[in-house]
Amino acid sequence: MSELKTVGIVGFGRLGQYLVNELLTNGAKWGLKLGFVWNRTASQQLYDSCGDSNLVLEELSQFDRYAVDLIVEVSHPVVIQEFGTKFVNHCDLMIGSPSCLADKHLEESLLLASNKSNRTVFIPSGALWGGNDIRKMSTRNTLKGLSITMHFHPDSLKLDGELKSLNDSILDKPITLYKGPVRQVCSLAPNNVNTMAAAAIAGYTLGFDGTVGCLIADPNLKDYHKIEIEVTGPSNVANNCRFSVSTTRLSPSMGNSAVTSMATFASFLSSLLNANKHMGKGFQLC
Repeated sequence: MSELKTVGIVGFGRLGQYLVNELLTNGAKWGLKLGFVWNRTASQQLYDSCGDSNLVLEELSQFDRYAVDLIVEVSHPVVIQEFGTKFVNHCDLMIGSPSCLADKHLEESLLLASNKSNRTVFIPSGALWGGNDIRKMSTRNTLKGLSITMHFHPDSLKLDGELKSLNDSILDKPITLYKGPVRQVCSLAPNNVNTMAAAAIAGYTLGFDGTVGCLIADPNLKDYHKIEIEVTGPSNVANNCRFSVSTTRLSPSMGNSAVTSMATFASFLSSLLNANKHMGKGFQLC
């Protein structure tokens, strides 16, 4: 039997807990094993879940003491901002908070580190439906328009500043909190718009500035997250008909305050399994 590949998990929220449990329970049959787990707060729950205190990384700066093949970030964009390039110099990286890539300098730094180290930076598709098709259109230079609208219950949104004030004022009707380039909303609602960021990366010919994001708070949207994607392609010169695809994704959530829907957990695990195979340098949607 070939040697198991080792995975480090950075973050132990609901998604991190789910991935840790899956790796400990089923990892061997997938050719994977848990290498370490880090969380901002090393709780007793973390130690109990790991079962082995040696698997708990207490200081993230010491991650390179562990020989892992892949680090999976499911924590917060600031983790990638501080440690992303260091991770890539050590092993392959899967970014669960791709909204951080709206920072041009960070995106360029990660790509440079990936090229130098020949490591892969994986971007999970998460709640993005049809991401590979969008990427194919970008590769063929036929992607002409891309917009993604995300609807959340107000309690599911983690916001600051003006958007938080607007969200807090909602009573019984939906309100559009933001509509415009995805790059701007990534800094305004980094925890909620990772799917928008994944779309911008998939549609790289439009990117963060050309992909349109719309964030809607809907107090009537209970127990679900709703994501609408509009893709347009080239027109037929003969009859002026334009290629277009529209999708709507309704995903059950674990209560009104859940940031991540239940289906996204399984999607993220599938992305982790796809990221099991090193694919060389650069960004790869998985």
